[in-house]
Amino acid sequence: MTSSDSPESLAPKPVFMSEQHVQIMNRLLADDPLCREEAAKLDRAYVLAYRLAGGPAGQTVWWQMCFDPAGGIRFELREPPQPADLTLQGDWSAMMRTMREVKEGRPAENPLTAVGNEKMMEKVAAAFAAGQKAATIATEIPVV
Repeated sequence: MTSSDSPESLAPKPVFMSEQHVQIMNRLLADDPLCREEAAKLDRAYVLAYRLAGGPAGQTVWWQMCFDPAGGIRFELREPPQPADLTLQGDWSAMMRTMREVKEGRPAENPLTAVGNEKMMEKVAAAFAAGQKAATIATEIPVV
């Protein structure tokens, strides 16, 4: 171990959008004052969902990003109990390839289509940006 290596830097990276990754992100989001501040400005709770077909074992994969004035910002790995304000849907493998390209700094096309209120993103933009800044960590993206 060199002086620049910390035990954290040697630990394996969580798999992108795995339970471990979501737990870490949720802890970071809950601890970030700007995330709480931006979420508190919202007029109501909003849900951005991702519905990705053809995930591991062929199942549909759900990701949610929830913005709640009372509860802050959090991620969940389940289908929303009611329709999300905005659902981005597409193929899981295409999404993983896109995420890998973005991570590597290459141009990537959006493989998702939007269903619902696209204007919702304008309302949650500041909270989304704060959440992205607070909870972006190094991950391993599945090879597909």
